[in-house]
Amino acid sequence: MYKHIQCWLYRTFLLFIVGLLVLNCKQKKESTTTTVDEVKQPIASLLKTTYTLGDTIVVQLSQSLSEATISLDDVGTPIIQKSANSLSVQSASEKIGLHTLIVRGVTANKTINSDTLSVEFWSDINPRHITYSVLKTYPHQTSSFTQGLEFHKGVLYESTGLNNQSKLMQVDLPTGNILKSVSLANQYFGEGITILNDRIYQLTWTSGYVFVTPWILFSTKPIPILPRAGG
Repeated sequence: MYKHIQCWLYRTFLLFIVGLLVLNCKQKKESTTTTVDEVKQPIASLLKTTYTLGDTIVVQLSQSLSEATISLDDVGTPIIQKSANSLSVQSASEKIGLHTLIVRGVTANKTINSDTLSVEFWSDINPRHITYSVLKTYPHQTSSFTQGLEFHKGVLYESTGLNNQSKLMQVDLPTGNILKSVSLANQYFGEGITILNDRIYQLTWTSGYVFVTPWILFSTKPIPILPRAGG
């Protein structure tokens, strides 16, 4: 009697274990099937990603769609096509640079999918080739970190940069000799210059100051003033 009960318990335990294994395998299969179904399949692709303004952009559809729409940067009215293998849109009215194509489609089972594709538009204007010829060369100090040049009343004025080396100079063009020179304080980095009403305005880098030097009193120390906008 005891052996009979023991055998029955053993068979029951085995059946319980087998049942658990079968249930676990079924759940894994269902989970795998769900995962595959949930993977988003791409619906659109591009043969190339760069276009010249005026080109027609053709988008290939990788799924059978009952209806598809395409729009640039998701603005404006989308272009709708029925039962198409491809979509197209013109780039003529768009700006150069990077853009996005939004493609939306309805599959046969009424599922709505979408893709976002990146495209780049290049200008359709061919650059004009300009030739030049050197008429004459003049000597110049190669140690100067030139930032600004301006002619005024037949004389060349030059502004140089670098901290501890920035200057405002009056230069003899034919010889390259420095006629007059005013050094900026060591903390200033000289930038471009211009001359207005016989005053020389010299910009500085990051310090936010413009140095104003009277043209006639060139040898005097420049006066720093704080401009309204950063210099």
